Amino acid sequence: MIQFSIQISDLIHLCKLAANVTRKRENVRAAQFVLFSIGDDTSILTATSSDVENTLITTHLLINKGAPGVVAVHAEKLLAVASDLSREYTNLTVQETTDSRLTLAAGKSKVTLACLPKQKYLDVPAIPSTSQCIVVPQIQLKQSIAAVQHAIAESGNRVFCSALISYEDSRLKLVGANGPKLAVATIHNIPDTDAPDFSAILDRRTLEILAKTICTSPNEDMHMSSMGTKACFSTPGRTLIASTIADTYPDYTRIFPKTILFSTIIPTINLINKLQIVNTMTFDSHFTKWNFLKDTLTITSRDSEIGDAKEEITLQQTLEDPFTIGLNSKFVLDTLKALVSWKLKDTALSFSGDTTPVCITGTQQNIDVQTLIMPMRL
Repeated sequence: MIQFSIQISDLIHLCKLAANVTRKRENVRAAQFVLFSIGDDTSILTATSSDVENTLITTHLLINKGAPGVVAVHAEKLLAVASDLSREYTNLTVQETTDSRLTLAAGKSKVTLACLPKQKYLDVPAIPSTSQCIVVPQIQLKQSIAAVQHAIAESGNRVFCSALISYEDSRLKLVGANGPKLAVATIHNIPDTDAPDFSAILDRRTLEILAKTICTSPNEDMHMSSMGTKACFSTPGRTLIASTIADTYPDYTRIFPKTILFSTIIPTINLINKLQIVNTMTFDSHFTKWNFLKDTLTITSRDSEIGDAKEEITLQQTLEDPFTIGLNSKFVLDTLKALVSWKLKDTALSFSGDTTPVCITGTQQNIDVQTLIMPMRL
């Protein structure tokens, strides 16, 4: 029977990681449980959580060796108990009883939780070898996910509620689209490996789980590999095995304009501040009118019942011809806020006409992101 001692803060951390995956599902009670196991190496505790589609496996090095065993306990309840005990205690002793219950003891406090019979827990897939994997810096992958998440639809078409992750020619691309908006993040100069080209479509929830389980350490890498209908994302101490969508992602490259009418660079924070003011008068439509005249950009919005708003931005260059386009202010703000997380001072905007998408571009080290936003009718 399993037994181990652990710092409560470490147990809370494991439970929070598990909570990213576990969820209530009809007829799948095991999806709410986290599976703890100690094998032959009694100094390593393994925590496994699964919602059928996704499985997260994390390992933790114990200070003192424990007793081998396997036990499944309700993840949400365990997190609540550990959080309460952390207010008074630092360490916790966990032990399985003869009647298949789990006892948590700290000081004079003692809590017992019911366990799920081991045979009723979900099948845990084997972790593949890392010998043929694509290796990507974790922090760059996290930044790229943040840059495309806003472009993924929350409901509707299955593909538009998903993201494409693909690797080819030393470049990793993440793509998100929802119809009127498309975001493409590219990580360049991925080290060459023997791994084959990689392509996977992940649903929105799986991408969120991946983002939450990524460590932000600049010195740690993510190992990515394909497992047939699943994709494996592995880091030191954490492995996410995710189900992929068996579908063909649309050819997003044909949406990019062939020619550019003009481009301009605007300070990111300045543009966000101006847009937020104008956006207060757009309500559900989020329609804003962008008028470029010589060295000035004027952004206006109007509501017939409330009023109107106007903001001006001085451009760094002078345009020869005036230009006007209608844009969804929320889409632009979502894009700019994603770029702010990269700490970019300036944002590049490229226009090809009043009926073609505007391209918003940001670049940082080996990553660049391009977001296309369809215009609105003037």
